[in-house]
Amino acid sequence: KAGDDNSIVTIHIFDLESGKTIDAEIGEETDVYFPRIFWTKKANTLAIIRLNRLQNHMDILFTNGDNGSSELVYQEDNKYYIDQPPYEQLTFIDESRFLIMSEKDGYNHIYQYNVEDKEMTQITRGEFDVISYYGYDSKTKNIYYASTEEGAIYRTVYRVKENGKKKEKLSTNNGNNHAVFSNGFKYYINYFSNSETPTLVTLH
Repeated sequence: KAGDDNSIVTIHIFDLESGKTIDAEIGEETDVYFPRIFWTKKANTLAIIRLNRLQNHMDILFTNGDNGSSELVYQEDNKYYIDQPPYEQLTFIDESRFLIMSEKDGYNHIYQYNVEDKEMTQITRGEFDVISYYGYDSKTKNIYYASTEEGAIYRTVYRVKENGKKKEKLSTNNGNNHAVFSNGFKYYINYFSNSETPTLVTLH
């Protein structure tokens, strides 16, 4: 209940062949949250998301699945609160690069981070927020998303290359657009509405 201590959480990796349980190194602090765990594209490596109790500091740990050792590969701070959790949209491009959302410049945008080079590259930029991240197409190197670029009350669907170039507007009507993409991003169903139009469903 509110005011009670949080449960102390630990993370373990179980090897089906050997029957051995490996303890993941997650740090000494126990008053933390672990909202997500992902397998990365690096062989036998987990990505563990760690948040402090105030949820204004986030760490990403890469954990070796063989011995449980962990390395801090990314961290982010927000003066108040890490909003629209960036770990929800975490996408691994290859062994060393992933896509993540951040409000580093004051707006919610998509970034690419290189673990090896410790380099952060901003993919979308401008005085607007990326509202929805739909995914990444590894074949075409396109990133699909919706933003408020056309105005705070609008939701417009776009795609852009992973280097931030060749941005293309996909939705055609001004208003609230929400896309649901097929596997492979060849098709999408768009749900559109505005103050004068009830929900219109179209296939693209």
